[in-house]
Amino acid sequence: MPTVNTTPLPAVVFVAPAGAGVNPVCILKNESPSQTLFVGLSACTPNTGLPLPPGTRIMLANAPQNLYACSNWSAGTAAATASASAATAGTTSWTVASGGMPNIPAGTYFLIGSGTGQEALAVATSASTTTITTTTGALFDHAASEVLKSVVTTPGTLRVERGTSLPPTASYPV
Repeated sequence: MPTVNTTPLPAVVFVAPAGAGVNPVCILKNESPSQTLFVGLSACTPNTGLPLPPGTRIMLANAPQNLYACSNWSAGTAAATASASAATAGTTSWTVASGGMPNIPAGTYFLIGSGTGQEALAVATSASTTTITTTTGALFDHAASEVLKSVVTTPGTLRVERGTSLPPTASYPV
């Protein structure tokens, strides 16, 4: 059975098989000793996903869509303020206010947004104190001048069991 080490970014953990008469089954178990993980669709975050507490197991008897998971996170200290231009979902290049931050190392996570639109992004490159690129596009639109914050994350381990079940059959009296 495969396991997935979660990060603050949503990662695909189950790819739903396609085809007529296929009934996909997915069993997920949070094997982390003390971290809640989150499961959902492609925009899965701690604010939008289904919480899966430590040791909890969930079976989805008919999982027709791909599933994603991420680890829990919370906002740390403010690191910078985004530029005066709004950003749309899919954005991978971020400009921050002049002198807003030191070069952020690749692989570092930061948070942007608030409420259900808050998300973690990972730095791919940081060429200056005003421009960074991310490893993935933003999941959500973001308003101008939003604050970028450091991330406090609690990664975990998710066990994934995949399979299919037979479709229901009609029964006839004997």
